[in-house]
Amino acid sequence: MPSKKELQTILREQYGNNKNISQALATEDCEQLLLMLQSQPSAVKLVNSFAEKNADLGKRNQHFGR
Repeated sequence: MPSKKELQTILREQYGNNKNISQALATEDCEQLLLMLQSQPSAVKLVNSFAEKNADLGKRNQHFGR
C-alpha cells in the first residue's frame, strides 16, 4: 500500500491537486479519491470545476481586499 505522501504526489502529478487540498484526508481517503478519479471522468470534471471556481474566488477576494 502506498504512503499518503506517495498518493498525494500521484494526485498532484496526474490531476493537478495541490497537496494542501489532500492534507486533511486520511491515507484511505486519498486512495479512494485516486481510484474514483481514475474510473470516473465526470469526477475529474467536478474536481476541476471546484478548483477553477476556488481560484476565481481567491482572485476576487484578493482584488476586493486591496
